[in-house]
Amino acid sequence: MISPMDMSLIKIIGDHYYIRRDKIVNKITHRGRLFFDKFERVDAPLNLNVMREHAAKKIVVAHDLITKDNKVENIVFDYNGFNAERFYHRAQLILR
Repeated sequence: MISPMDMSLIKIIGDHYYIRRDKIVNKITHRGRLFFDKFERVDAPLNLNVMREHAAKKIVVAHDLITKDNKVENIVFDYNGFNAERFYHRAQLILR
């Protein structure tokens, strides 16, 4: 699991979180397409116990990326390719 020091560097919106359910929680229509949401909002603080359960793969949780000011403080890429350095360099150029 990530250390508390590293966790303090990540700006997490922790006043609520989303937990994945086995059923469809919400159906969203956007531009004529139908999307199915399996994440349910939990109006409780995202605490260390919830993060530990997530790290132990007992539950799947998520938090908002967009702040109340419509800004994104952090973004995460899951890259499963072969040349991570090239991907990192290209991502830096795109996100400037």
